Amino acid sequence: MRKHLVFLFATVLSLTACNTDIQGDEKIQLPKPEITYAMTEDRPTSEIDIYWTVDEELNDYVDYYSVIRTMVRDGVTHTKDMPYARYGVTIAPDFFKDGKTWYKVQDCLLDPDTEYTYCVEVYSFDRKFVSKRVYSDKITLKTSKTVEQVPAYPKNVAVKPAQDKLNALTVTWDAVEGATSYEIYSVNSYYPEDEKQIKRITDTTEAFFTHENLTPEETHCYRIKAVKDGKASVLSAKADGTVPAVENITKDKALMLENEVEYKFYSDADTLWFKCIPQDGMLYFHSDWNDYSGNHCTLSIFTEDGTVVASGIPLYQSKNALGESTLANPLEKNNPLYFSNLLQEYGFFENDVNTTTYYLRISKYQCSNFSICIY
Repeated sequence: MRKHLVFLFATVLSLTACNTDIQGDEKIQLPKPEITYAMTEDRPTSEIDIYWTVDEELNDYVDYYSVIRTMVRDGVTHTKDMPYARYGVTIAPDFFKDGKTWYKVQDCLLDPDTEYTYCVEVYSFDRKFVSKRVYSDKITLKTSKTVEQVPAYPKNVAVKPAQDKLNALTVTWDAVEGATSYEIYSVNSYYPEDEKQIKRITDTTEAFFTHENLTPEETHCYRIKAVKDGKASVLSAKADGTVPAVENITKDKALMLENEVEYKFYSDADTLWFKCIPQDGMLYFHSDWNDYSGNHCTLSIFTEDGTVVASGIPLYQSKNALGESTLANPLEKNNPLYFSNLLQEYGFFENDVNTTTYYLRISKYQCSNFSICIY
């Protein structure tokens, strides 16, 4: 059984007095909980138990409790919300002490030698209460130092659009003295404090990294660890950046597609323009969008002088409500479009397909994201 240190009750207040008679239309105050903590003996560098009091007479009217943790690193505030019970779900209290009922949340995977601040939020949708939410006082604590010698974490992490690369972000940071490599972690921008969302995506020996093949207008969040003598630092402060929006919405801004490179796009524009010199005369197009109404996006192809090679080629496999295919998609990855076939079909007998520059116009219908690749 895991042992805990004695409770630390310093700098916390008692429950706010409130009238628990909830009959009639009289509004009452949600009770303000006491809050305290206990650091585990076996993991004092990375694990803390947070405790708070509940009012048994009003507990059935509470929709959820939430423990809110904040940590500031290099001027960047990291906030984690840890819900305890939602929408009136009854959960047995963890223990009783001094005539009070206490609940507990265990916060794991903390950084050693780091200061954290906690408070508890109580929330209720019930109209009987003057306010829907109330907060405990804040408590601030610091985890223990680790006995291992670990490198300092990287500072001044920054994210910006990559130069001369489409759909890419470059992450930079200050080099750490003695570090032999760095671990790059990508974090879900909606849940940057959820440890389950933090994924190690690559390692590098340089103090920068370019993340490629991203989707335009998406935001990505990053944290970095320095590695020295086989030991990794704690995570750096988070930094995020947004992939620039596409600009190739007119022919004069057509994007040049390189051969054998898959491009991902996200845009609400009605049309997007590309140009290419297909080496093997093939084009692939893919999107997860399926339109049940029979409408679909189309592809038109032009030569440099504006001659129309093909127009209105359907790009999607349209399906009915039963999921049955109603229109064959000529551009799925297992069924490429061949430029030479199109040229002959439309009366053009160009022999040098792989040396001709073509302009591609994709007209979109209720579709925001797709990928395209030429060969």
